[in-house]
Amino acid sequence: DLLRVFGYAVYMKIDVESSTIDCLESLAESQSEGNRSPVPLPKFLSMELEAASLFERFYENLQRMGYLFYKACRQYIYSPAPCEQGRYSREVPGCGSGPFGTAAVDYQQGLRWKGLSELPSDRRWVEEFESGLDWFDLHAMRVA
Repeated sequence: DLLRVFGYAVYMKIDVESSTIDCLESLAESQSEGNRSPVPLPKFLSMELEAASLFERFYENLQRMGYLFYKACRQYIYSPAPCEQGRYSREVPGCGSGPFGTAAVDYQQGLRWKGLSELPSDRRWVEEFESGLDWFDLHAMRVA
């Protein structure tokens, strides 16, 4: 509904603890053929990958909305544990999710975007994620 009210957004971050996939699916549903007035989709999306088991649903929804490229971006380096736990100190000047859009940094390819069709076979991040070594945001890009 925010996109209907405020219009086109260049970038959208979806990070709703345990409900990111629900927000993404709602956005995808807003584009369905039965919808009289689909919302304009942002050029760039980023979303927290909350569970490896949701990976395929993320992929399917991005594909359904016409996103063509992706980056899987590490989060620990931008939001270390003290930030996540609310223990700010002089060593941690602030917290965040890192760069977005063209400046987002993929965990393997740096600034280079990968084709969305490569996403189902890109599973190296899963081992790090499931072992608790890091967590990831998935960034996606549409071409207008």
